[in-house]
Amino acid sequence: MENCITDTPDGNVLLRVKVRPGSKEFSVGEICQWTDRLEIDLSEPATNGRANLELTDEIGKILNHSVEIKSGKRSRKKILLIEGTTKTELKRRLGIK
Repeated sequence: MENCITDTPDGNVLLRVKVRPGSKEFSVGEICQWTDRLEIDLSEPATNGRANLELTDEIGKILNHSVEIKSGKRSRKKILLIEGTTKTELKRRLGIK
């Protein structure tokens, strides 16, 4: 169930997420058993890149690392590149079991 987190050869991590823009508040949910993606609620709407900016800023703050959207900028399903971290640290900081 942790296939949503992948180590890269260059010491970074890829994280597969599914976002829900326009939610009441930002929150990190659980890994969905059907999509194998970490579910994240975003308070910003999906217009003019506002939800994407909230996603990268908030995850970056939680992890204290640079976060970039590698794919899915116009989709609810995204792959994030988190630089300079490990699967273990990412799971601990995001509260993933």
